[in-house]
Amino acid sequence: DITEAVKRGAGAGVVTDRLNELVREVGELATESLIGVDRIATIVRSLKGMARNRPHERELFNVTKAVQEAVMFFRGARQSRDAIQCELPNELMAWGDDGGLGQVVLNLMGNAYDAMGKKGPIVVRAESDAKHVRILIADKGPGIPESVRNHIFEPFFTTKDIGEGTGLGLYISHSIVRQMGGTLTFETSSEGT
Repeated sequence: DITEAVKRGAGAGVVTDRLNELVREVGELATESLIGVDRIATIVRSLKGMARNRPHERELFNVTKAVQEAVMFFRGARQSRDAIQCELPNELMAWGDDGGLGQVVLNLMGNAYDAMGKKGPIVVRAESDAKHVRILIADKGPGIPESVRNHIFEPFFTTKDIGEGTGLGLYISHSIVRQMGGTLTFETSSEGT
């Protein structure tokens, strides 16, 4: 482009304008490439974390505290105080990985928040009986379409637009919960999940 403009005898202003435009385009491409590399690095780190078998890290921990920390982080990251309603006991103990549970809660709250168009409320509740601890994260979004329900725990499956999601959140969450001896399930309808 620039060589042709010079050969045609275009003025310095035309050549300078074209050079400026090329520099801007190269900058945009470099930025997009760096974002892509960062996303790939995040995916690889997540997959490496899931590949590690960490049974020695299972310990007795306070589920309420782990959930509260995840909620606090979520509120700060999304800058939304009213998006989450917590119904948690003062203390709820379980064996497992508190960091892993925090990641699961963050992933599920993020999906709920996105399903409701980045609004709330998301209800986060924890309860227990003699043998089990149950954490419920509920939204009032449109529900999970029947056509994708059998795929939501598959790696890289996403219903989000390109650049919005990796398709790993539910896969990783499912794996973390399973490693702790639990199950991750969902109920969904047109009134929420």
